[in-house]
Amino acid sequence: MPYVSVRTSKSLTPQDIESLKAALGAKMPLIPGKTESRLMVDIAEGQHLYHGGEARDLAFVEVRCFGPTPLEAKKAYAAAVFEALDKIIGVKPENVYYNHVDSDTWGSGGAFRTY
Repeated sequence: MPYVSVRTSKSLTPQDIESLKAALGAKMPLIPGKTESRLMVDIAEGQHLYHGGEARDLAFVEVRCFGPTPLEAKKAYAAAVFEALDKIIGVKPENVYYNHVDSDTWGSGGAFRTY
């Protein structure tokens, strides 16, 4: 199960949240073996985020996947995330910070697995 967490300082409408969730899911197949049907999305809006001591329109995105993700797939999904955040909620790519974490252990459905 891939997991995508978005934290943003912007206040979002329900439509913004739905559109962002849909965009993140639609692009998930850019990561080999990952699908929207297995994706968990966490969107936290109105967060107190500061960069360089200043509050401004920011976002931090973390993507977690079980197993290794090829570098080109990481780059492609990151580009899709940057575009979605700009288009849907108006956070410019230069104000989005992105982290992709591959995990060799994962638990779900009552079981813990290793890759």
